Amino acid sequence: MLSKIKSLLARLWEVISQPVIRRALLAIFVLGSMVFMLGFHNFPARSLGLGEACPVDIEAPQSAEFVNRKATDEARMNAAKTVETVYSLDTALFESAKKNLQEIFTIMNKINIARREKNKEEIAALQKKLPFRLSPSTVGQLSKLDPLVLNRLEETVRRSLWEVSRRGITPENRKAAKAGLYNLLKGYSLPGAVLDALQEIGGSLVIPNLKVDLEATAEKQREAMAAVEPIRTYISKGQVIIRKGDIVTPEQLDTLAALGLYSSKLNWQELIGYILLVMFTLLLIIIYIYQVEKKKYLQDNYLFLMALVTVPVMFACRWLGDISPLLAPVAVASMLLAVLVEVRIAILITAVMSVYVGIFNGGVESAVISLLTGIAAVLIGTGIQKRWDLVAAALVIIGANIFSVLGYQLAVGSDPLEVVQAEYFGGLNGLLSGIVAIGALPLLENIFGITTPFKLLELSNPSEPLLHQLMTEAPGTYHHSIIVGNLAEAGAREVGADPLLARVGAYYHDLGKTRRPYFFVENQYGEENPHDKISPSLSTLVITSHVKDGVELARKHRIPEPVIDIMEQHHGDSIAQFFYQRARELNGEVTDEEFRYHHPRPVSKEAAIIMLADACEAAVRSLNTNDPNKIQTAVRNIIRDIVADGQLEESELSMRDVSAITNAFIRVLTGIYHMRIEYPERNGHGPAKKQKALPEKGRKT
Repeated sequence: MLSKIKSLLARLWEVISQPVIRRALLAIFVLGSMVFMLGFHNFPARSLGLGEACPVDIEAPQSAEFVNRKATDEARMNAAKTVETVYSLDTALFESAKKNLQEIFTIMNKINIARREKNKEEIAALQKKLPFRLSPSTVGQLSKLDPLVLNRLEETVRRSLWEVSRRGITPENRKAAKAGLYNLLKGYSLPGAVLDALQEIGGSLVIPNLKVDLEATAEKQREAMAAVEPIRTYISKGQVIIRKGDIVTPEQLDTLAALGLYSSKLNWQELIGYILLVMFTLLLIIIYIYQVEKKKYLQDNYLFLMALVTVPVMFACRWLGDISPLLAPVAVASMLLAVLVEVRIAILITAVMSVYVGIFNGGVESAVISLLTGIAAVLIGTGIQKRWDLVAAALVIIGANIFSVLGYQLAVGSDPLEVVQAEYFGGLNGLLSGIVAIGALPLLENIFGITTPFKLLELSNPSEPLLHQLMTEAPGTYHHSIIVGNLAEAGAREVGADPLLARVGAYYHDLGKTRRPYFFVENQYGEENPHDKISPSLSTLVITSHVKDGVELARKHRIPEPVIDIMEQHHGDSIAQFFYQRARELNGEVTDEEFRYHHPRPVSKEAAIIMLADACEAAVRSLNTNDPNKIQTAVRNIIRDIVADGQLEESELSMRDVSAITNAFIRVLTGIYHMRIEYPERNGHGPAKKQKALPEKGRKT
């Protein structure tokens, strides 16, 4: 019997362990909790039901005004019908066009070879392989051009085609798009015959790429519906609401509810309404999280964290509301979510929670106060860098509660006694919220493995074991990492990235070099270079392995994933240029594949900035000069080459960001490697030799 129970539990655990099941159970838990909180005191007592015959005449005991749901719904549906359809770009069509373009120019190169060999049959066969028929003049014009020229022309057409395609092409404006493509090509000052040939090819690849965006259209419809003001109905005292024998309609139930006359046994309609309301709220939050950064915040640990923070706080809001609506501790969840998750998500959830607080307490006051204090907690939470900042945040929450309560009470004309009582509960709410948030933050941080500023500051301490190991076993690499950290922090501040994460990621990005420090030039100190005795391909294998070694070491010591991602991505799939060129000098033709780092390209801004900072610092150090112009030229060339190699294509950096980062790097590097003055020798026997800005020689490997 016991074995069967164990087997059953094992199977149950196996089912629960599946991600889809876990998330479904979490959604059910949140949904059930919120519906329970909404309806526990609101489930009506016995009375009329929808579709029942009314046994007596029911008159209005007092005048009332309420929202006419049917009329409001009809007005909102009509508003949704007036919304214009939204279109979105289908980027797959451009990829197909780019593939056809590449195939055309590849065939042109082959035709060029066949023409030189006067192989007419081969030329005819190649022309049949073209994705679409081209005029003889176009084929003749392009097939006689040098391959390098053809490559440049292909790139020209591809860029022009992308520029036209990204603006959106419909069947109606396709002709205008072709004209736009011609104008772009014309701007390259190409010979007339070549321009006509490229226009024929590019024009054939200009195809409609706009499709109906159902989600965006639905969002516009929701916005239009939300903009419709509720239609209100006025009932006078003594007016007959339902006559004897009439079948009860939803509109009549709304009227009875507005008058306080409607309460029945468990109202399934109301229950379903609560369920739909909560489901819609959860859907909005998930959609927003999906738009913000789906790969990160839709992970299980973040979803469970958000649920664990919001549900208990909402229970506290529900039950403390019986004492005073001003005791709702929404600010607890607001600050925790701002620190542990993300500020925009924290603001959204704060707004949603404030709405529910208003529903719980049946008034606007608690909703307004909760929203204001919650947003204040979010804003102060984003600036928290040290543990002491939490105390300041608690004081801000107390102040936000006191001032918002005071402002609201004075605005609605409350008497002095009510103001004092409200201030008491508001201040108490702020005090308790600050204490609970301070106590819960480190606990949640450790349970869910969230990377907070506090954790990053701990990792940046030189006494941290891995940093200490890097400093003692690979001091040259440590020095390089410190400078890269300065560059990365400066660049991150310029483009709105996380400066602290950028600095800490830079400190750890070359951690793997501690496994074989002497293979890296910054740790050799004039000693014999081991790369002189091995082949370039083996040198590349040793050098590129420092990324994998560093990631393994970081995971072993439980370094946060954002830092590990930076370590893994800081070289992308770039080429180890030094050994690649050396191999070409020794062996002639070699492929670049065996000389590449086989790792993901940077995805985040911070990883991309560290890739740029790493390369620029190494390049400037290898110049062995303090000339600002040479430093500036080196930085711009290095960043230009990285961009041209496509290493930043998957990152969040724009070209404007890259320009700002470049200027920041130049400013920092010229400050580090500046001209040094000559100092007299200590014994007074003559001037000392001028100290070079860059004493190290060699190139970073």
